[in-house]
Amino acid sequence: MAGLMFTALLCLSAAAMTVTVRGEDPYFFFTWNVTYGTISPLGVPQQGILINGQFPGPNINSTSNNNLVINVFNNLDEPFLLHCAARPNPQGSYHYGSINITRTIKLVNSVSKVDGKLRYAINGVSHVDPETPLKLAEYFEIADKVFKYDTISDEGLAEGVTTVTVAPNVVNTTFRNFIEIIFENHEKSLQSWHLDGYSFFAVA
Repeated sequence: MAGLMFTALLCLSAAAMTVTVRGEDPYFFFTWNVTYGTISPLGVPQQGILINGQFPGPNINSTSNNNLVINVFNNLDEPFLLHCAARPNPQGSYHYGSINITRTIKLVNSVSKVDGKLRYAINGVSHVDPETPLKLAEYFEIADKVFKYDTISDEGLAEGVTTVTVAPNVVNTTFRNFIEIIFENHEKSLQSWHLDGYSFFAVA
């Protein structure tokens, strides 16, 4: 009887020492203090926004399903927007090396004068909006009377070609195809790009 009592007390003691374990993905906690500071990304000092005294902002090394808790303290005298970039997305549809690229388009920017006016072009075509909006022309099935698809070549601009054509510049692609776009700049100035369209998604 004493042995049974001792065994029962031992089991109760073990139960009392049991630690509750939660089976879930790990949590990582960060504190970000946002302040103004002097930065020189292009060699010229200017005022910028720092996170914990850093520019660009801090890197977070995490893996899929990690839970990130970030406490942000805004010490600026204005609201601001946080943007997280270059995050691998294993849930997405594109995986490097596992999906074939179906088309490669090289976009070469150039500058020239047309009728005495400075025009910037992509693959030798300088875009102008037609009188009828592009989507409206497609909707009413009169696109062939308003503009032409694929007036530029996928191979870019041939070397030595300086002629610029002024026309609507519309590239027709197939939905769910994976297209590699190569930006090529031969100018001495930095170029910024804006891709305008619908039913397409950028994968960096």
